[in-house]
Amino acid sequence: MSVKERTAAIRMILTGSDTENWHMLETYLIETTEKDRTAIARSLGGMYGLYEAEGPTLRMLYLWAALASNPEYLAGGGWADTLDYWGKQRRKTAYPVYTPAVMRADKQALNRAVHAYTAGLISRGDIAKRLETICASVWNRREWVWRVCRTLAGHLTPDQYPLPYLRMVRNYISGDGLNLPPQPMTERIVRILTDDEALRKKEFWAFFTVEGMGDEQSLEHRNDTALIWDAARAKEAREKIKNAYLCAFSELCERIPGFRDRLLEATLTGTLSDFSARNVAWYVNIHRYLKPTSTEISVREPRYAALLTVPSGAAVALGQNAYKTLMKTGELGEVNGLIEASRTVLARTDKKSVKAQLSLLRSLNNYAKKNGLSEVPQKVSALVNEFLPSFPVDTVEPAKRLIIAADNSPADSETEALDAENAPAEAPIVPEPRAVPLPDNYAPEAPVTDAAELNELMIEHLLNVGNGADLPRILDAIITLGIDAISAPTLTRIKRLARQQCKNQDNSHHAGTGQTTGQWELVPYGTLLACALATVTVNASEPEHASWDALIAAMTSGRGKTLTATSHLPNRAASTLLIRELDRFTRQVAGGQATVPFMRPVPQQQRQWTRKRYKLSSLARAWEGHGWKAPLWFAPAIKAGKNISPVESALLGGPFTRTNGNFGVADYVDFKGEQRVYEWMVWALSHNLDTLAAHAHMSLIAGMNYPHRPEIRVFLNTFERTRCIPGEPVYSALGYACRAKNDADCAAAAEAIAGLCASNLLDPHVFAEQLKLLMADGAMIVGRLAKTLNDAAQLNELAGYRVLQTLHAMLQESTDVVNEYPLVALLAQLCVQYGVSVPIPDRLIPAPKARGTVATALRTILALEPHPTELLAKAAQQAETANRLQYDDEDK
Repeated sequence: MSVKERTAAIRMILTGSDTENWHMLETYLIETTEKDRTAIARSLGGMYGLYEAEGPTLRMLYLWAALASNPEYLAGGGWADTLDYWGKQRRKTAYPVYTPAVMRADKQALNRAVHAYTAGLISRGDIAKRLETICASVWNRREWVWRVCRTLAGHLTPDQYPLPYLRMVRNYISGDGLNLPPQPMTERIVRILTDDEALRKKEFWAFFTVEGMGDEQSLEHRNDTALIWDAARAKEAREKIKNAYLCAFSELCERIPGFRDRLLEATLTGTLSDFSARNVAWYVNIHRYLKPTSTEISVREPRYAALLTVPSGAAVALGQNAYKTLMKTGELGEVNGLIEASRTVLARTDKKSVKAQLSLLRSLNNYAKKNGLSEVPQKVSALVNEFLPSFPVDTVEPAKRLIIAADNSPADSETEALDAENAPAEAPIVPEPRAVPLPDNYAPEAPVTDAAELNELMIEHLLNVGNGADLPRILDAIITLGIDAISAPTLTRIKRLARQQCKNQDNSHHAGTGQTTGQWELVPYGTLLACALATVTVNASEPEHASWDALIAAMTSGRGKTLTATSHLPNRAASTLLIRELDRFTRQVAGGQATVPFMRPVPQQQRQWTRKRYKLSSLARAWEGHGWKAPLWFAPAIKAGKNISPVESALLGGPFTRTNGNFGVADYVDFKGEQRVYEWMVWALSHNLDTLAAHAHMSLIAGMNYPHRPEIRVFLNTFERTRCIPGEPVYSALGYACRAKNDADCAAAAEAIAGLCASNLLDPHVFAEQLKLLMADGAMIVGRLAKTLNDAAQLNELAGYRVLQTLHAMLQESTDVVNEYPLVALLAQLCVQYGVSVPIPDRLIPAPKARGTVATALRTILALEPHPTELLAKAAQQAETANRLQYDDEDK
């Protein structure tokens, strides 16, 4: 049938009085496309008009679901707005209507309404998407919504359930649904899962395959939003929810045959998933609460072996406890599987899991002796000996007891036996860090000499990608190769972006708002570059040619069409400085005065730095901390003159101002494409590393609390590759980065430290001094600092030795060694690995009976005799190689 014929037939049906018969409508909508349904609805006058005329009858509920552009509306947020509204406005009809009041009073009416409405939705296909739309809109505790969702879900398999639907089911089971009389959560869970067999067999088991279903925090906040601000009450509420679920599961295991075995399997499935540690903990808690017997464990032994290989420490502990149970009852089956799985655990960085696994291997040796498995201790010995160098200090001694020497005697407790074969005869001396920069510090980037490379770089920048440090090369290539080198596709993109900017400015002007000084910062970097290039590539008669002048006029609020030092804009904002350089480029190219190199990095300046502390609130950065005084760095301003341009002077920055920071601290908020701006700024200051580090402090401070600060890695990558001698601001910036909230930033900090060490530029004593100052200011998290330093120490041998020296220098001034135990443990570990003995202050020498990580680490250092190691030899060799690099005569 054609759309016209279907429409006529449906219109004829709607004129009849049988409002209950929706099946006749269904026959005319079979095998119709969405396009046809839209055309039919439009021909009928629109669904809102039809609905308003007849109201929520069965055939209208079906027709809405089958034809409306928003068919899920009546089951989502539209329930109260549409069904209730019609019922209040038109109560007297000659035919039955299905308002909320009617369906609450008559369950049969509810069933009929749900059947008609869901049939219309199902006829359109893509049931999972429609179910997700309903569940993600409004969960308004109405049985109508719940029944509609359950009916739609009945046409899906468990793997097709959308996440919002499973969350709705979880909330319903937990007591957040249908406005039913209050009932204890445990009783409610047991009742629902016992009575509703379909829900128990399908939706409930899907909880163990979808992440977040056991998140007590979301349930606790949903039931009482005030708990968001009360940590103690929130913790109590989470514990209450967890206990309710555990008690309910325990009772269900007794009531329902097979439920316990299914629950054990499901929790193992959830635990072995790649979910976050917090979400995996729910499955672990359930499994631990069930206390599986040795028989239940033995039939699932391969799955418990797999637990030892997952990232979650709680899951690893569950697997370790299961194996202990099997050993106690003598039911351990696959010994080699346990040994092989232990390899993953021993390679972990969390000490708790490693210690527990060593204890498990000790129990395995005892089990092997009782059962005549003579080859097991040898396999355990080889495995532990392989990982011994990476163990924390207080784990080394217990691990050595598992190692068997060639003569079947315990391994020598002296650490130097580990690498005696590869060690030199005498301990080498590692040279001191460099006192002069590395050569070729001012080597320029290779110029762009090919038109194809020029156009490739230009397209990248016009798309807001690429590297901002390439912008000077692009401008030089345009000057050298000429405008004709720019290809037609590149010119087309330049004109399109410039034209769009002109249109945006016109729209803003006609709207009566105008483009203010603040609004220009919303212009993307690629558009900004296109407007500047349009000035020199587009004919003056075309409107795109004037886009740059219009933008500059908007920036200066009509105070002239060029940017000068007297502009009221933030003179030292990085984006403003870049725009000034682009403006200079357009004027010089137009006048035929542009020369190569058009831009240059700011020449190296000798500056005297001072460390001061400011409250962040006084810097208009109250959102970064509450009254905390941030350590920052200052230097006297370098005024523009014969050898320093105004832009270079602004890049170097002057005295700190309380309103705008060193410079550009607001750029990351508004200016689109700020990554390119930061990359250009870093290039411009590449010869003034301390200045760059001082400017980076505001971003680094923000990075302590906010993870999304990509410019931090731009700064750190520059520190890693520098050939300058770093000063105190650089070490302070590295200290901030060591405790960044984002793990990627911490990794970049470790690479920067290792890069400076590889060039033998890192001074451990200055670094230690800045770290101690930051710790005294409360800007450090010791555990995160220790992890970052440990990561840096693993990247190259000289980095490990410089970290050792840094930690030793910090230890000499330490007044709270107990709270700094991760640093002390790392120092002891590095001393063992490098065969270096360092002096310990008398006040820190532990008492004979002192226990704990710090006491063990300090005793290890004190007992260590200096001896040559391969790591120490490689560190000395790396330092000597870096120190042999000297300036050529022309560079002196």
